Amino acid sequence: MRKLRSLKLLFNCQPAAVNVETSTLCNRACSYCPNAYWPRPDVKMLKVHIEEILHSLAWHDYKGTIRFWGIDEW
Repeated sequence: MRKLRSLKLLFNCQPAAVNVETSTLCNRACSYCPNAYWPRPDVKMLKVHIEEILHSLAWHDYKGTIRFWGIDEW
């Protein structure tokens, strides 16, 4: 319980936005995109993990913006 309390104190200084990359899938065709030089496995985030993130943010009473995005194009 002590650890949970200290985590809540940490989140008293909340970020204005949380970005959640739900997929790394990309056609890697853009010459200016970092994906052309930064190879990563093609992965999609499972719904259960997205729900865990949302529940965790709710537990911390997060009031900022949540963006589901990434460097993906598919």
